[in-house]
Amino acid sequence: MRLKLFLAFFAIYVIWGTTPLAIHFVIESFPPFYAAGLRYLVAGVILMVVSSFMTKEKIKPIYWRSALIVGFLMLGANGLVFWGQLYIGSGLSSLLIATLPLWTVLYSWVRSKEVPSKRLFLGLAVGFFGVTMIFSEGILANATSSIIFASLLTICAALFWSIGTIEQKHVSLPEHSYLSTGMIMVCGGVVLLGIGGVTGETFEMTMLENTSSVLAFFYLLFFGALMGFSSYSWLLRQVDVSIVAAFAYVNPVIALLLGWLVVDEEIDLKTILAALTTLVGVFIIVSSKKKTIEN
Repeated sequence: MRLKLFLAFFAIYVIWGTTPLAIHFVIESFPPFYAAGLRYLVAGVILMVVSSFMTKEKIKPIYWRSALIVGFLMLGANGLVFWGQLYIGSGLSSLLIATLPLWTVLYSWVRSKEVPSKRLFLGLAVGFFGVTMIFSEGILANATSSIIFASLLTICAALFWSIGTIEQKHVSLPEHSYLSTGMIMVCGGVVLLGIGGVTGETFEMTMLENTSSVLAFFYLLFFGALMGFSSYSWLLRQVDVSIVAAFAYVNPVIALLLGWLVVDEEIDLKTILAALTTLVGVFIIVSSKKKTIEN
């Protein structure tokens, strides 16, 4: 159990930190909503096929309704992140998603009426302070209307993902993790492909000529979706949601570093200090909920 928890947290804390850079390469050739939708649709079908060999659980109509709600909120949010990176860098995008733990705790508070502990609030405050340190530098220096709009949509994506995360724990879904995750992915993928069609996105065979985009797409499919999202959904059933959502504080550190190393995105001493501050916030959040993890 301890090894399984470690691998699952590694998938969402570390591997997901690499996905903003992969998105950067994917949208060089592929339209954002189509790319995100196809990624999740294929991953969802794969998981549902695999689950058919692992469980005989029957799929009830209410499961599809629940999967559609969660898929629309969480994976629809991911589509906004894809679109937003047309205008903002991968590091800044991941940084804005780091508001996710704040929205998660606040929505959970509103839904359950249970006031978070003082230690948890402290962790959120420290982590969010680290985010604002980079946010003030990253967006206000050369803000255009496109950058502002894309940034606001990315923050909305974090909010929608948070709501979907909480609702996933309360709606009716299959007991088998692969089956429930696969259904969510299929529904979310269909929604994203529909959004792509409505917004006028098109697919052309010439898009496949960009090797970097194709490889990045398959990286997102296998590591980001099949491994990452499956781990995320499984962890929601095992530990407190605040610990799971804290991935959004670790991901920007990795995304900023990779953006700097690979595509020459700017990073300075203040950014490094802010990234370290977010890690302190994660430590406080996790330590405040450590009793929820099986020792």
